[in-house]
Amino acid sequence: MSEIATLPGEDRRARLLAALTCAWQAIRLFEQLEHTQYLQAAENTLRGVWQACGDEAESLWQAAGLGALPDLTTSPSNLAEADWQALLQRFAAIQDEDALIEFWQAVPSELEAPFIQIVAGLIEQAQSAGDEATVSALQARLEGFKAISAQAATASSPDPQQHQPPMADLQAAIETFQNLAKQANNDANNLELWQQAIQAGEAMLEKLQPFAERVPLNEFETAVAQTYNSLGVAQDDTDKQAALQSYARAMALQPQEAMYWRNYADTLIELGQLALAEQAIAQAQQLEPNAPRLAQLRADLAQARAAISA
Repeated sequence: MSEIATLPGEDRRARLLAALTCAWQAIRLFEQLEHTQYLQAAENTLRGVWQACGDEAESLWQAAGLGALPDLTTSPSNLAEADWQALLQRFAAIQDEDALIEFWQAVPSELEAPFIQIVAGLIEQAQSAGDEATVSALQARLEGFKAISAQAATASSPDPQQHQPPMADLQAAIETFQNLAKQANNDANNLELWQQAIQAGEAMLEKLQPFAERVPLNEFETAVAQTYNSLGVAQDDTDKQAALQSYARAMALQPQEAMYWRNYADTLIELGQLALAEQAIAQAQQLEPNAPRLAQLRADLAQARAAISA
């Protein structure tokens, strides 16, 4: 793919827009369905995505067309900042499983979800700073904490074999997609992570189908389409046919997004499928006539045709 196609700005912006859109639509979904527990988890997720966007957060929000800015300045719970700090310091000092169990027992159940979000944010900060020792230590403790919580929930269930209720299952699917997409975004060339995010996204869309008349399904499809596009970008250097399939799925989910048509056209040119590439360029131009990359695509197409004629 040409240099312009792999500029981090265009694709990173799409991934950030996808994360914001999906998190916001999860909030709207659980507001409409009046599920307070899942709404709180979705709000915590949105705060995490907002922080990840940094200085671009407000402009990305406006670009996503999500309406008025929500109040993201509130704490994820009514716990005081000093108490959060003390809780985190105690968590960091844990040395064994018994201490971890004791710590989990001391955390109120309503604070488990925001606590997990905060620790996940600290892990991301340590990753950005290259502090692998802190990442490893916190990640191990966090996984242990989540495992204890999950085991306790299973033990308290009257029927451990019973399937999750539909809403809990949907919430889990949304969170899984959001988490995997975020991980893939942090390691943009990791094909395995992008493929896992795609599988989670398709599973999420399937679970959303029963609620299609009550929720903005199209906006969740947009988030999955953006993930397919990112997978295509990651695949393009090693498997262009696979990249074409990823772009095609992105276009099927969100046919009005010109960037997917431009990426599709670029890969078609490199594969020598010039007639199809010309059609894709025409579609991209119709959707976004003033996109700067169109001129480069036309030049690449002309060069490829000249090479054949020579």
